[in-house]
Amino acid sequence: MNKLADEVDEGLRSNHIRPAFRAIRMLTGSKATPLSPQSTELMELHAAHRRSLCGVGRNTALNHPPGTPSTAVDAEATQASFDPKTYTDEPTLAEVTRAILKLKNGRATGPDGNPLELLKCAINPVSRALHSLFIQV
Repeated sequence: MNKLADEVDEGLRSNHIRPAFRAIRMLTGSKATPLSPQSTELMELHAAHRRSLCGVGRNTALNHPPGTPSTAVDAEATQASFDPKTYTDEPTLAEVTRAILKLKNGRATGPDGNPLELLKCAINPVSRALHSLFIQV
């Protein structure tokens, strides 16, 4: 059981939720049928094709040179005042859960390849993990 918890913890720390879903299936006794190697290969090909349609790769979009300093922006920042209407509180667990449930099914998967419906199937552990992540940011 400790090994399972360690795998889940390590996976969540590296932004991989697959070990968490595997643990949920093991603990709940879910009898989901495993994917065949052929269907897994098809899913990977489909994901690669969808990524190629984006035009700009994820690494290209994220790895860009830093912006140049602007004295005008810095001057504006020193004159900025606090807006009391700005919401700065961290989200509650209920708000995170509601936000996940509001997302529409059938949308394209993210870079991790996990469909949204998978997140909704394990809403409690997923919302707790995301909530703790949001609080850290």
